[in-house]
Amino acid sequence: MNTRLGEIMGTDDRTLDKTLSDSVASLIEVSRIDTLYGDLYLGRARELLRERMPLATFRGLLRMETELSNLPNRIHNAMMQGKWQTVKELSGQLQSMKLTAGLNLALLALAKTVYEREAIPIDPFSPGMQGLAGIPVKELPALRDRGVLHLENLMRLDSGWRDFYAGRRNDLQTQQVGHGGAAAEEPRPSPAGLRQEALEALEKGNFDKLQQLAGTLSETENADTAVQGPGPSGGGAEVVLENFDFTFPDAVLSRARTLGLSALKAEARYREYVHLVPFIWHPTFAELEGEQGRALRLSNLPIPADIPEALRARIEMFVLHPFVNSAGIRFLPPLVDEDVLVEDFEEPPAGSDMPGSGLLEALGLSRRNCLTRLQIEEALAERGCAVVKDELGLDPYTFRLVCIPPDLHVRIGGNRNWGTQAIWTHFDGYMLSADGKMHAIAGGDIRFGGIYDMVSISRNYEADRIIARFAVVQRRRMARWLK
Repeated sequence: MNTRLGEIMGTDDRTLDKTLSDSVASLIEVSRIDTLYGDLYLGRARELLRERMPLATFRGLLRMETELSNLPNRIHNAMMQGKWQTVKELSGQLQSMKLTAGLNLALLALAKTVYEREAIPIDPFSPGMQGLAGIPVKELPALRDRGVLHLENLMRLDSGWRDFYAGRRNDLQTQQVGHGGAAAEEPRPSPAGLRQEALEALEKGNFDKLQQLAGTLSETENADTAVQGPGPSGGGAEVVLENFDFTFPDAVLSRARTLGLSALKAEARYREYVHLVPFIWHPTFAELEGEQGRALRLSNLPIPADIPEALRARIEMFVLHPFVNSAGIRFLPPLVDEDVLVEDFEEPPAGSDMPGSGLLEALGLSRRNCLTRLQIEEALAERGCAVVKDELGLDPYTFRLVCIPPDLHVRIGGNRNWGTQAIWTHFDGYMLSADGKMHAIAGGDIRFGGIYDMVSISRNYEADRIIARFAVVQRRRMARWLK
């Protein structure tokens, strides 16, 4: 990954910038298609850009763009005042800056996407999320094929990562999508596909088709439901569950301790909630009131009446509203046995000194609170992969550093006195609202439900009462587990 750009792409300077531009453009595009590894694609783009346009140069060119827009006014004012020597100097500056900006124009546009990327693309292949991703179901095969072409282009241009691109190309080629191409045998439609067709029929007012689909679903729903692994099966959706067990090597555990991370196991709890799967296929939108997302009530959700009110509200939010994780993939807590590395410091009382850690230093963060989600995302994008690979000795293809996911916070923190202070903790993931905006999620404030509390906040919201707690998770927990 540290091979120099000239060695990777050839040493002919006449073709170097075009090759770099093509590589970075393909990395950006495939990061929007294969979002589970989007952080790795954009990390590679940053790595390649640093050789030709380091972050400092990029920021200098941005300042130059501002100066270019201001210089004509300054020249005009100098002319009106008869300051011809100033006019001469400023005119020379203008010509020089235009030349420099012109030479870097293509790379500058790409660098803006890589260095200043704020939007998290929604995985277009996540069940029930295609509309939110802005990709019609019928266009998914073409989108998949474009991703394959980008990866094949990268295999040719960027030999340093050829094996990675080849692996992702092979996986993407096998991605099954609705209405996808010709097949030797027409596959039997899944309950999820039938439900999607039923929803489309409802939206179009095609009640004859809706009646037909409803009859088919009524007959096949129970037969087509599959829960792989122990536990009861739910109705109306195909669920694939697997435990995320992993034994961390001693060398990794030793390195983790220096960063303030501990190896912990979250115990499975999916048996309690798998029966809710049939209710999640067509998410609605949260009605936002201030900072907190309010879940609408559905009286027919089969939730026991005696569970805590905050837990009921959280379940309803996940069942009724669209959520994505930091990979842009539809997020529903897997709730299986899972081994993770977690910052396990005691939860600090509001107003007290925040605990530091080697991990915060490795991420370039000077504090644990008063951080916006955008600041956290920037630190993770810039240094998260290096922490996993260089500091911990783990494979970033398999592991990822994130804010602690909400389900892990509950399952681990419930036994560690988390959720007992008047503070919130940043959670990995985002709730989508009807205006297309992403709202970061946080929770755990004792005043609003303790360990089960969950709220949505703006990505640029900061406060001394909201803290970051990080976890190293297996990347497969972020993949699609609904089929």
